[in-house]
Amino acid sequence: MKLLILVSFFTVCTLSLLAQKTEYSVHAQTGLFHFGGKSAEKSSFINSSYTNNPYGTGSSFSYAFYFQVQRITKKNTIWGLQSGYELLASRIKIDEVYIDDMIFKSDGHTSLRNQFILVHPYAGHRFNFGIPLDISVGPDLGIGLKSMEKGTVPDFNLQIKNERDIPAVDARIRINATAYHKSMGFTVGYSYGTINYQANMIGAEPETYSRFLRIGLSYKLPF
Repeated sequence: MKLLILVSFFTVCTLSLLAQKTEYSVHAQTGLFHFGGKSAEKSSFINSSYTNNPYGTGSSFSYAFYFQVQRITKKNTIWGLQSGYELLASRIKIDEVYIDDMIFKSDGHTSLRNQFILVHPYAGHRFNFGIPLDISVGPDLGIGLKSMEKGTVPDFNLQIKNERDIPAVDARIRINATAYHKSMGFTVGYSYGTINYQANMIGAEPETYSRFLRIGLSYKLPF
């Protein structure tokens, strides 16, 4: 948490020193969130009341809302800071259910919904191809709030709901592109997680990392 505060403070100070033009905007995004790494799977099973491995390579509905401030220098260099809330959900197929030491074939799924407060300092450049196009890169620092596993198997009228561990900070590398038409912008980005969500598990040394292909809209505030 202290590191996040220092990063945010340093970014704001840098923006003030290098500023030529200031832009404020709000962003709404969705996209495809899933897990990568050697332990992320397409399918798993439910053992009584929990999913054996909820870290799926499939995607469920995700959304995010951010506030952004950025400065553009005379040479079109960009320095910015984005902060907000995001709910990122993955999905894994459930093909078996273990009940009373018996194994049953099934057709269900589990989603893992992860909530974060995001801090995203970045740097980039504004190009002009008839319309402004901002290309930027920087760290995504997701402060973990809560992770909830929700599983459904209709064949057995089975529903499960469990809280899972979430990293204190999910550190990701993010590249982003935003094209503008007047005050409206269209954003495409990709966040590549570097933090192992299963680092606290002992024995098998599992590895699962967040991946998020994001798309969305932005609106420049008339400040």
